Amino acid sequence: MHAPSAGGGAAAPQADDGAPLASLCAEAMALADAARAAARDAPALASALAALERCEAAVERAALFSPNEDADDVPTPSLQFLLLPAARAELLAGAPCGEGGPAARAARVAAALAAQREFLARAAGLGILKGAAAAAAGFGGDGSGGEEEGEEGGDGAAGRRRALVAGAAAAADPGARRAAKIERFKRAKALRAATDQLRRQRDEAARRGGGDEDGGGGGGPAGGPGAWDEEDERRFWLLRVEGAALEALDARDCLRQEAQLLRHALAAAAAAGDGDRSESGRGASTSGGGAGDGRLRPAARRPGGAGGAPPAGDAESRAAMMARLSGIAQQLTLNGRERQRERVFQPYVPLPTITVEQQGEMELAEARAREARARESEAGRAAAEAGRRSDDEDDEEVARARAWDDFKDDNPRGWGNSKLRPCA
Repeated sequence: MHAPSAGGGAAAPQADDGAPLASLCAEAMALADAARAAARDAPALASALAALERCEAAVERAALFSPNEDADDVPTPSLQFLLLPAARAELLAGAPCGEGGPAARAARVAAALAAQREFLARAAGLGILKGAAAAAAGFGGDGSGGEEEGEEGGDGAAGRRRALVAGAAAAADPGARRAAKIERFKRAKALRAATDQLRRQRDEAARRGGGDEDGGGGGGPAGGPGAWDEEDERRFWLLRVEGAALEALDARDCLRQEAQLLRHALAAAAAAGDGDRSESGRGASTSGGGAGDGRLRPAARRPGGAGGAPPAGDAESRAAMMARLSGIAQQLTLNGRERQRERVFQPYVPLPTITVEQQGEMELAEARAREARARESEAGRAAAEAGRRSDDEDDEEVARARAWDDFKDDNPRGWGNSKLRPCA
């Protein structure tokens, strides 16, 4: 049995200033929803992130979660606090680059990945995320070990070795990865449907006026129609946490790709800056040493007289490259990840370019054309055969006529009747 909720007699968790943690969490989630609605509003994003961080810090100080417990040991009012790192990771992932460019975006992506690691580790440790989903997150079925331990330190080399083995096994079987993604997609869809149904049930219970503020009361008599009790509230939050964990798994791959792209962009920019400084130093030394012997190196003979100054075209190309990379980083927001997620489930064969009716009409036209050609060919053969038969009949008629003429020549008229007259 799970721990009792706030409505069942246990004291509701509070912050250091005495304010209920549930109120702080609701306020932080409301600010996060407003920041998501206004994606380009930097002050709203900053206030939402600050509220989420304050609430997470208060939850950590209250020590509501222990690594030695599972979801059944967590009180029902405390389950909603599991979603705080997931909400912060979603805000950081969807935040634009702003004025900081790729460097600021890289910092936000790293912070989003860290928040996702924290959320997935806690969900797997409590047993909410289990089975194939926990393995995809880098944890075992019991929420232990795996990739996250290797990244955060964990048991050091052993955790990293397990992460490498798990990553190699996953990369070796693309079909298994695709099947796991499809399974997670179906599970997330079912979780959304169940969560929406429970939310409507809770709203109906609240509308009837029988529910408490924390959702622990019922919307009528216990067990009656429209009732809402602690079990429903607990199931609602567990389904929400599991759904958020599956969404975090899908978003994590895109964030890692974006982080890799940003690292390459920052490394290229740093290399370009080092090249400019070294070229400037070589130009200065050449200008000082070339005065004595009257010889100038090619870098010193550039237009403008500045031996170490790079050409304007190189600076413009670097600026254009950084602008393109900034645009790519801005496009890799939640909307871009949603589009990439939809492409995963595209058919792996080329789609048809015509409909079944059009294909049937084409085949019917081809069949009719074949029949017409066959009829024409048969008519031609019949005409040729008729011509040949007519010629043969004419030849036979001529042969019979000639034979008759020959017979008449050999037997004149009345020649054979003279011997038949006995009285002659």
